[in-house]
Amino acid sequence: MLGTLAGVSIRRNKLATPAQAVVVKGKVKVSRPGENPWVSRTMRTSGPQQFDTENFNAAGVINVQKNIPLLQPLAHVCLRLRGRLTVSVNVTDCPPEAPQNLFSQIKIFGQHTVLGSEVPFLMTGEFAHALPGLLDRTKASLTMLKINGVYYSLDQIKQGIITPTFFTSAGSPYDFEVWWVIPTYPYGVTDYNALQYLWDARSWGQTLQIQLTCRDASATGAFGTTGTKAISAYGSASGVPSLDILLDYANLGPNLDAAIAKAVVVRNSQFISGMLVNNVGANSRLLLLQNKKTLSVTLKTGTLETSSNNVYAALLDSVLEQTVLLKNTTPIRNLQYNDVTDAFYNFRLGRRHFPGYLTIMCDDGEPSVNPHASIRADKWSASTQFNLASQVIGGAASNIGEALQEYVDGQPAIATTTNAAASTSSASAG
Repeated sequence: MLGTLAGVSIRRNKLATPAQAVVVKGKVKVSRPGENPWVSRTMRTSGPQQFDTENFNAAGVINVQKNIPLLQPLAHVCLRLRGRLTVSVNVTDCPPEAPQNLFSQIKIFGQHTVLGSEVPFLMTGEFAHALPGLLDRTKASLTMLKINGVYYSLDQIKQGIITPTFFTSAGSPYDFEVWWVIPTYPYGVTDYNALQYLWDARSWGQTLQIQLTCRDASATGAFGTTGTKAISAYGSASGVPSLDILLDYANLGPNLDAAIAKAVVVRNSQFISGMLVNNVGANSRLLLLQNKKTLSVTLKTGTLETSSNNVYAALLDSVLEQTVLLKNTTPIRNLQYNDVTDAFYNFRLGRRHFPGYLTIMCDDGEPSVNPHASIRADKWSASTQFNLASQVIGGAASNIGEALQEYVDGQPAIATTTNAAASTSSASAG
């Protein structure tokens, strides 16, 4: 026994270094983040294992008929879209995020045993593709897209490197592969923190499902003159693109898994286009957010591709200024200039600018993201309104935008216990 603090006994943790300890409350010893470095070394992954293959359904919906199996805790959902784009004339109106925009919605949903019906992931394919580079300091150099054998990094994609070469008749056809890796935990955290957000059978049963809504070839741009455009199977002029879904599990072992109370990271985006048509003054609400433990809010603005299903013709930083989060009508932070806000988080996370994207982070820790730092809107009264607000300075009928709130449901914790009953009780609490 090392001593007491405010009536709580403190004991050495046999699995930690001598200078580390855990707080003991009754029979459950709850370890604070960073106090058990051994835990950060316990998560090993299975690697992406094949779960399902589906045919791309242009302008339709892919309902994966099998529920996600949770025989082990799930750490990542991996998607691969492979296809071919063929154009007869040069595309003159080039979307900056094609072909990753061929999914107008990626949705993962299920029934949580404590929290009820949950949709932990809901957003467009292009927003989902950009998220690693926006929220994780280590991911900007990832090569998540390949076209005709050439790999492109998230940095190159966001700087428009692909646009001049991807849509010419001279370069057609284009065989493309797009990859998405969707973590169940907050982007950029250490394994110690990731453990607390894995999807497991104790929390979800076997209820998690995947649904994808598809766009058609028009999502890859428009012609200035008459021409044809088609998407087909990878390496072929016929057939349809294929979608592979793979699952990556965390190998924790039953004892450690049972000692972790897991929370749920929810990432849902919503379109806000109607709010961007006319110029309005500062602190004008763009979106009413959920009163949840919020890690970050990301805003995306641009112009709409003509006659498209919410496809961005261009990504623009000139639509909004003085974007803030409000508690009722009071700014939570006194942010003034979107370019300075963006430059600051670029500096904080060591990333480059994403045109059209603006992130306000609550968990921007150094040297890694700290998911325990957040706006605790979950502690506000039900009548308190949590708002994303801004000043529209470039209003236009062609404007389009969407906002993503990343928040936590439940209370994550890692505990070691003196008996199995206490372990089960503690692990189920989140």
